[in-house]
Amino acid sequence: MDDNSEFIDDDFIFYSLLYSSITVVFAMAVLSKFLTNEFRFGFRSFLSLVMVFIGEPVCHLVLKGSSGVVLFGLGCLLVYSVLPASHLSGEDKTVFITGCDSGFGHALVKKLDTIGMKVYAGCLYKNGPGAIELKNSCSNNLKLIQLDVTNGDQVQAAYAIVSREVGEKGKYYIIFLNIHMCVYVCVRYCNPDHKKTISYITAFLFLIYFSGLWGLVNNAGMWYVAEIEMTPERVFRRALDVNLFGMIRVTKTFLPLIRRGRGRIVNMSSVTAYSDVLRMEMKKWTVKVSVIEPSGFNTAGLNTQTIQERKSEVWKYLDEATQAAYGEEYLNRMYDNFEASIPKYPKDLTPVTQAMCGALLSKQPAPKYVVGTGAGTLINIFPVLPIWLSDQIIRIIGFSVRDKQPLALQEAVSSS
Repeated sequence: MDDNSEFIDDDFIFYSLLYSSITVVFAMAVLSKFLTNEFRFGFRSFLSLVMVFIGEPVCHLVLKGSSGVVLFGLGCLLVYSVLPASHLSGEDKTVFITGCDSGFGHALVKKLDTIGMKVYAGCLYKNGPGAIELKNSCSNNLKLIQLDVTNGDQVQAAYAIVSREVGEKGKYYIIFLNIHMCVYVCVRYCNPDHKKTISYITAFLFLIYFSGLWGLVNNAGMWYVAEIEMTPERVFRRALDVNLFGMIRVTKTFLPLIRRGRGRIVNMSSVTAYSDVLRMEMKKWTVKVSVIEPSGFNTAGLNTQTIQERKSEVWKYLDEATQAAYGEEYLNRMYDNFEASIPKYPKDLTPVTQAMCGALLSKQPAPKYVVGTGAGTLINIFPVLPIWLSDQIIRIIGFSVRDKQPLALQEAVSSS
């Protein structure tokens, strides 16, 4: 009986050591991510605490034996896998960003500058207030570049500046490592008292380190607010030229530098389908492509002057028949609703810039980063909701005109 009890105690101590070892390794790995600001307190950190304080005792005391240890270890691996990936150092890395006059691009430049990255910031107005603020607030690692993504000459000029400074083929650094290898040689014809001698062999290992263009962030974008029929074709073309063709133009121009640097491409959500294709095609070059999908944020570009300019442009280029059908008051109400919704959006752009930094510096960047309160939930539940319900949700949370009919419908009702 005593021998059996001693066996059980030894077995319990052995598995306790295994559980303790797994717990310590898991806790240290999670703590290191938290200390490096890779994630904050939230659902995923809560899972880590559950695994340590509930999962471990349940597996140890209920399941017992090797099956409990295996299950606990697999649980720790699963929880760790959903935590944000480890980040690379931003030092000695170069990034080119478009659309830096205001908004997300402006905030990202400041963020990357604080972590020591070399940033080329493309601004639509190089001498405008946004560019001047960046110049005054950032270090010498920042270089401002005049860039209209719809202008092929300016894109080529930007490429010439960047490629000249990072190198057309990148910069190669040769590192010499002096390795002392201790080789014990058995000397056959030697004094028996000296059967072994130590011979130090010095070997030189040559490492070639490439430092080219690490990241391209296609942030430049153009927005308008109008229903499809109320949007002139000229406005559609303007938006597509900036949001789609401008992004394609910049990406194709800078891809050689990105490929050689085996770097990262970060696109905003208006070009998701293009980004999906680009991500698959760039895998063979070990280039990572990510899409940032932000929900509503109150950026500097959403000011009263810009809103009025966009509204005037839509109405100016609208044909007379459509103007008569909808009426200017309907368009005014739509923009009033839009402007009234802006204060509800958060002004803190940190979640977006953190997602962008993750796409640039994470060792394993995600293909898609959904950012904003409730954005991830909506994207996940919309595919399983009935169409009528998802349409109703969009009408409620959006800024469509619900309290006023187009002019032609008002006239039809009054005449009947």
